[in-house]
Amino acid sequence: AKDLEKEEINKVDKKTTCLIFDDTDIAKTGVNIEGISKIWSHKEHRHILGFKLLVCNFFDSVSSIPVDFSFHRENGSKKSEQYGLKKSELKNQYKKERSSEQSSAVRKSELDEKKTKMVFQMIKRAVKEGFKAEYVLTDSWFFCKDLVSLVVQKGMDLISGVKMGKMTFVYKGQNYSPKALLNIFKSKAKYNRKLKIHYIELIISYNGQPIKLFFIRYTIEI
Repeated sequence: AKDLEKEEINKVDKKTTCLIFDDTDIAKTGVNIEGISKIWSHKEHRHILGFKLLVCNFFDSVSSIPVDFSFHRENGSKKSEQYGLKKSELKNQYKKERSSEQSSAVRKSELDEKKTKMVFQMIKRAVKEGFKAEYVLTDSWFFCKDLVSLVVQKGMDLISGVKMGKMTFVYKGQNYSPKALLNIFKSKAKYNRKLKIHYIELIISYNGQPIKLFFIRYTIEI
């Protein structure tokens, strides 16, 4: 029994830790709720009434614990409808005067902050409060040079998706877009039977930081 207990302790000691960031829809039905707006739901593929909830989770290979969060609203694309609502609906929303020192005032101010900015703040707060993580995990929405710099500065590694956009990576002293790198190394893709993926693995530089870049496609030939 003691040997089994030691084995379990060793497993815990070797666990991987990370901070995970993701946002989700918080659907609501009342247009009079303070700070409510129309948000684009990637799940429903339409605008819904509610908030975007951004959460920072601390994962220790066993449990996932929410340690920080922020609510966000979206302004929408129509100039005539701020936050996707009619002027009468905005006028009737609940309002309250608050001291800038109140936590609720801070939460209200975060409604219009960029989610990427809030990720930076949450990382700093988590580290300050003693959450020691090896990795920061995000999707491609949050990936940028400032996030890479901050994560490295805090002694962690970043695991993130990357959009096939206009960003520039450096490979062997030459500048390339993600799409250009994919086209160059397409024929050298490898196959992982266990994961059933075709992948390309490259060491590149982004904003002066070395990065291991993977192109992955599931079950389909590249």
